[in-house]
Order: sequence, then structure tokens, then C-alpha cells
Amino acid sequence: MGANQHFVPKGYLKGFTIPYQYSDKFIWVYKKKSGINPEKRSIKKVSSQENYYAQEDEHGNVEPDKLENAISQVENLALPIIQRINTCENIVILNGDEFGHLAYFIGLSLARVPSFRNPISEMLKKVVETTANNMLNRGEFSEPPPKLKEYFEAGGRLKAEIKPWASLEPMLQISDVLAQSIIKKKWTFFTPYKGQTFITSDNPVIFYQDNRFRGVPMGPAHPMATILYPMRRDLALMCSLDEREHEGIEAGALENEKHINIKCSSKNETLFFKERVILAARENVYADYFSHPLKKLVWSREGTEQTILTE
Repeated sequence: MGANQHFVPKGYLKGFTIPYQYSDKFIWVYKKKSGINPEKRSIKKVSSQENYYAQEDEHGNVEPDKLENAISQVENLALPIIQRINTCENIVILNGDEFGHLAYFIGLSLARVPSFRNPISEMLKKVVETTANNMLNRGEFSEPPPKLKEYFEAGGRLKAEIKPWASLEPMLQISDVLAQSIIKKKWTFFTPYKGQTFITSDNPVIFYQDNRFRGVPMGPAHPMATILYPMRRDLALMCSLDEREHEGIEAGALENEKHINIKCSSKNETLFFKERVILAARENVYADYFSHPLKKLVWSREGTEQTILTE
């Protein structure tokens, strides 16, 4: 039996667990499927898959923990920063290293989930199949066995099987690109409307288009894409277009302290954040409370999922 590896880290999920009675071990899980009621589950058992980060070395030997150990180091740098932010203050001060650690952690959190890795695998499969079949049509393969030759001459095509680990290297490359984009955005922290809390999901980093840019094709690394990231039940981060001149921002982005505002979100803003989380979620929405209205809202978004287009 392989290792149970999380694509949404337990240390992050602790920020959304049921307070007081259940310590920091349990969370309410809302399924994006009508008729399935929410249930309390241990954070050890959500947003995880067996051997999710396993890969093969050049000799074909499986390395189940190498990448997970490296990812754990990223988490160990970023999660304490998230945990220590004081929402009673009006300003969050981050030094350059802290700012960089958070940006990379957010980029990795966006790219490491199945909603991103699965389309990457599908894209790789299409590329391999298209390339192989084009080579076959041009006669660039050596003579195939008779039965296989007959299959090809009858119009058959090669089918590729992509191993799960094939998407790991693109995942890390995309994480770095996303981090560089996030660094250049304007950051604002939000606390929820009084008496409410933020929620998260198995697809926790949300990207979307501001109404000003409707109709402009953009992915999460686009300068005009807005990134929304619930950090804890009492804290969310929005990274949006920095409308200042961009000259010098990239070069000096990590050199000085960052003074980032904390704003109290309105009732409508808090609801907007929740709706965005639910729309982006793949299968599960996580909260620190049970609510019939939240359950119905999650059910109403069945079939939605934030993912990437690879065509």
C-alpha cells in the first residue's frame, strides 16, 4: 500500500477546521453533488491520493517520497507566515523572503491539484499520440509486425498511455511562472463579514477575470487575472492587477518590506468569495461549520470546476 499524499496540505486545512470542540483535526466536507449531505471528516483523509507525488528515476524505480519531501519544505516556509498574520492589525508587513515564499506557495497550490495536473496529462497524451501517428504516416517507424501493420492500414491509430508522474515537471514549471506573476500583482488581505468565516476547497486557489476585462482570454498567470486565495477561516488574500507602472517592479519586488492592507469585507464581498470558492471546487468544499444554505449553494454548483484549457 502506498503513501497517502495531500494535494491540499493538512497544515493549510487546519485553518478551516471546526473550532473549539474538535480541535484542529476535523472539517465539514460539502460534496458538489445533489443529495449528499455534508459530513465531518478528518483532514488526514481529505484532498489526498495514494502516491500522488510518486515518480520514476532513470532506471524505472519508483521514488514515492522525494518530491513530497521537497514540497513539504515549501509548506514549512509558507504556512507559519499564514498562521502568524494578525487580523486585528490594519497592515501586514512581510519581508522580501516571506513575500517570495508565499507567492511560490500560492503558485504551487494552484498547480498541484488534480484540476490542473489532469489536463496537463491529457495534453501530453495528445501530443505523444499526434506525433507518433504523424511519424507513422510518414513511414518513419521501422516495419511493424504484420497484424499491427494491417491495423494501421485499416485506419487504426496509436494510443498513448501517460504515467501520472509525467505531469509533475510541468506542475513545478507552472508553479514558478505563477509565482512570478503573483509577485507583480497588488496584494490585499480580507477578513470576513462579522459573524461569518471563509471557506475553501479541493481546488483552493481561484483565478478569474475582473469585469473590466471580460472577453479577454487569460489564464491564471495573465497580468489582468485576479487571484483569490482563502488562507484561513478568518483571512483571505486577493492578488489583482497592479495598475502602477510595471517598470522595475519585477526586479525590485523582493528587495523591500511589503506593507499590505487588511480590509474587512462586506456581507456581499464575503458571499462573493464563497461563491468563487464553490465554483472553482472540483468535488469538495470545506468549512468550519454546518449550514443548510451553504449546502444548497454547493449543490447548486454541481458540475462546475476550475481547470485549464490545453487545446
